[in-house]
Amino acid sequence: MEVVVEGNKVATQIKEQAQAQADFDSAIDKKKTAVIGKINSVHTPGVVYIQIGNIPPRTTDLQVIFMYTQELSIAYERFWKIYIPATLTPRYYSPINAAMELGNQ
Repeated sequence: MEVVVEGNKVATQIKEQAQAQADFDSAIDKKKTAVIGKINSVHTPGVVYIQIGNIPPRTTDLQVIFMYTQELSIAYERFWKIYIPATLTPRYYSPINAAMELGNQ
């Protein structure tokens, strides 16, 4: 993942969740722009939530570039095959839906 604010790239690294959260919180406390991505495997497996903190006032150019890597499968020993999900709709999750699901059990 890459985040660019007004042409300035925010450094990102993959880290253990606890360390990533601590680094994010520390950067926010120091008034730096910071970004963290999280996967909630319980309610929305495979969906990445991105949080960006301390975006400067009057920012007009904010880019979030998310790169997706997947192993290509080979079909008929000749063709490459890649699956790209076309929608996230079946995975949509909200607290309202969760409350409704709990009420129906």
